[in-house]
Amino acid sequence: MSLLSVTILENGTTVFERRLEGPIEFGRQQAGEPKPISIFEHGSGCRLIIADETQRTIPRKACLIRVDGSRIQLENLHEQNDLMMVGRSDLQPREQCSSDTRACFRFPGGYTIQVTLDQGAVPTHVPDPRDTGYRTLASIPLIPVTGGQLAGDAEAESFSAIQTGPAKSFIQLLRAALEVVQLSAASNGFFESAVRAAATSIGLDRVLVFLQTEGDWQAVAEFAHGQLRPTEHRDWSHSLVRQMCEDRRTVVFDPSRGASRLTGASLAGIQSSVASPMFDEKANIVGMLYGERALTIANEAATISDVDATLFEVFTGAIAGGLARQRESTARGQLEQFFSGNVAEQLRTNPQLLAGQDVEVTVLFCDIRGFSTVTEQLGPRKTIEWINDVLTELSECVLKQDGVLVDYVGDELLAMWGAPGEQPDHAARALQAAIDMLAQARPLQEKWSSAVPWPFSFGIGISTGNARVGNTGSRVKFKYGPLGNTVNLGSRVQGTTKHFRVKCVATESTVAAAGQFDRARRLATVQLLGIDEPVRLYEVVSEVTDEWRDLQKHYVAALDEFESGQFSKAAASLGLLVNHYPDDGPTLQLLGRAVANHVNPPRDFSPVLRLFEK
Repeated sequence: MSLLSVTILENGTTVFERRLEGPIEFGRQQAGEPKPISIFEHGSGCRLIIADETQRTIPRKACLIRVDGSRIQLENLHEQNDLMMVGRSDLQPREQCSSDTRACFRFPGGYTIQVTLDQGAVPTHVPDPRDTGYRTLASIPLIPVTGGQLAGDAEAESFSAIQTGPAKSFIQLLRAALEVVQLSAASNGFFESAVRAAATSIGLDRVLVFLQTEGDWQAVAEFAHGQLRPTEHRDWSHSLVRQMCEDRRTVVFDPSRGASRLTGASLAGIQSSVASPMFDEKANIVGMLYGERALTIANEAATISDVDATLFEVFTGAIAGGLARQRESTARGQLEQFFSGNVAEQLRTNPQLLAGQDVEVTVLFCDIRGFSTVTEQLGPRKTIEWINDVLTELSECVLKQDGVLVDYVGDELLAMWGAPGEQPDHAARALQAAIDMLAQARPLQEKWSSAVPWPFSFGIGISTGNARVGNTGSRVKFKYGPLGNTVNLGSRVQGTTKHFRVKCVATESTVAAAGQFDRARRLATVQLLGIDEPVRLYEVVSEVTDEWRDLQKHYVAALDEFESGQFSKAAASLGLLVNHYPDDGPTLQLLGRAVANHVNPPRDFSPVLRLFEK
């Protein structure tokens, strides 16, 4: 019966190693099963439980591995999600694939699973019948995982044969050198330090780092000494690199195996050469480390050995890890321009959250009042400084509440809560962000008082409801955000702040979803342009005082009188209220409606206020 060697790495650290009989099913913990990482045996095989039941990004039944003679059969058991593969394209839902003796795949959360068919010892190199001057290492080069760490069995497999004897101290020296290389990964001299360390530690005369750009190899760093000093341009073995790309493994050119030495003026004097591929997180070749050892009278037989090539391969993996960290840092910076740190971390661990979905969200539109006056007075350069500062402060209020910065349109900001990750309190978060924004008006006014002595404020509209959320941009420019009636409603609600002469208005759905929220005053039931159903609107204030509570109480009582058709009584109540609060926009607006209906009683009265302007 065939055995499968299974290794599980969590963020690059080995957390499980066992030899098991197939078939093996992989997945998340189900009811009645032990906690991860554990084996649950059943009649037809066994289940390897990767994660507990709370990690829902991993399916309960993710994939199945069987042994078919001398090959491994892998099946994606999920009906919707792809299975992330290493070294080949991802498996589509319910798709199967066949591998010779090895399979490597990943799950969200930093889990990498390596499965090898146990067929005894693996040779240190695989002879290539096409050209006996080349040999390919059997080990799989290291592939970066989350955080720029490395996954793969090259180190464990290749080092197992060289952990004793004189090589042991050399390996320890190399590992110390690798720490230096990895620590310098974010510096400008990253590649230079890497090629120098590789050349001096392994004893190569020339080492280069190449990156692949649009199918071409571009040398980004070179270190050479001895008779291979880079005093003039030297070529490199294109045939060696082609074979490296075909095999996707480290390849050595070794003329002692029967082939003639490398020829050509640019390659003259080369005894042996090695090329090792660098992979990205999806196992695509993105670069290579290339090395040469010179031919000398004293060194004529000193070709690049398997130990040399294995150590060279580990250096390649270290450089690939550094590149992965740089890419991750860049991606993190791009994500955190629009998402809070918490949300950005969710997206890094589960990129599928960015896929389109129908979900309940809360959207917030914030418009800067007085923008036109300010721009006319400040001029273009100073206006940009001012608007950047204002929008930055408003954006911080969004990110503080783990919101998504969807877009900036001129002097308006659009934010969203409820996606991409679950946020049961999305309405409360949006309301708190609005309150924080309103609190920024006075500090910003004081900060810019010398350049902007004219008053400016904000108009904020908030709406809660279902929306289609995903990439609302294009294949050319990505923009994550919502689409649908909820978004249109939020925009229209923001416009009503001008009509009611208040700073923030929210829909009833938002106030209700927020639960116990005591900073809202019911304003009216409004029919808005482009919105089919009338909606109840509420004013939201940043500060609750005794005066505001008194205003709220008497205004809502007068509103009830008006909506029940008691126009004379409502007008009298609102007249008294105006004497105490002469600057309250909603009171003045409702008083006008009450008086108009009292003077000219309507035949068919409707309390709905119709606003057909944006």
